[in-house]
Amino acid sequence: MKRTTPRSELPPQQSDIVIRPNGEVLVSFLWDDLCFARDSKPVPTGTHPEIEPRIPLEEYRSCRACPKQCNFNRVTSSHPNCGDYHLRVGTWGLTMGDERAIRGRIGSGAIMLSGCPLTCNSCQNYEMVQEGHRVTFEQFIEMALTLKARGAHNLQVLSPTVHFPSLRQLLPIIRKEAPNFPIIFKSSGYESVEALKRFEGLVDIYLPDLKFGSQSRWARCAGAGDYLQVAKLAIDEMFSQVGPLEVDREGIASKGLLIRHVKAPLPAAEQEELEGYLSEMGRRTQISILEHFVQLEQPPT
Repeated sequence: MKRTTPRSELPPQQSDIVIRPNGEVLVSFLWDDLCFARDSKPVPTGTHPEIEPRIPLEEYRSCRACPKQCNFNRVTSSHPNCGDYHLRVGTWGLTMGDERAIRGRIGSGAIMLSGCPLTCNSCQNYEMVQEGHRVTFEQFIEMALTLKARGAHNLQVLSPTVHFPSLRQLLPIIRKEAPNFPIIFKSSGYESVEALKRFEGLVDIYLPDLKFGSQSRWARCAGAGDYLQVAKLAIDEMFSQVGPLEVDREGIASKGLLIRHVKAPLPAAEQEELEGYLSEMGRRTQISILEHFVQLEQPPT
């Protein structure tokens, strides 16, 4: 099957940094400037069938993708946080911004989807999350295969939650067309256990970003006062599906759970609560604690 979507119609790719094996560093805000720097194969033309009719509209007519279970009709209206039923991509491309086990030597192939059930004051990608380029299923698959052809170690789907129904249709095709290409879900950790169960066998690596403590004012501002309670249950389900983080000889992850926590200016008791939970989970899998929290505005007390 010939490619049905001209490359120029895909969303623009994100800027990035390429580090050659000899140590030379190349920086560009234009993807085309970087293509020559990678040992890449031609972009695949794709052999997948046209699957646009498979959009599970019934699930979007009464959306229960996230723990809020709001039953909003995203087919006839656009939810203020989650959007409509269409796939929307904020940005995509090879990225070196993650943990060594994720980025490897060449980079992780990231597709950031738009829409999120949370409204975090600290969101570093607010515009990308709120707005994005509408893409078809065919285009999403083409982006995934393009990233693999460019040498990405994995496919990292960011902010997947509100697109769970469509992703269940897409991931089996990507797994078939790109074997040995680990699929990562990078999310807020605020997930429905019921929804996660339907991804067993489709996701290789879960990368939840554990954010807040019990009844945190940050969590309430994000619209999820039950955040930690829900996240713990979700993380348990993730772990039951993929187990502890597994890496190859080069230290690149192939399967498992990696929990990330970016330290925020939380009250001491709340931070201790989070650290206690992370310490407990650290005996089961890998934990990544980062310091680059960005406070866009102070949540109300």
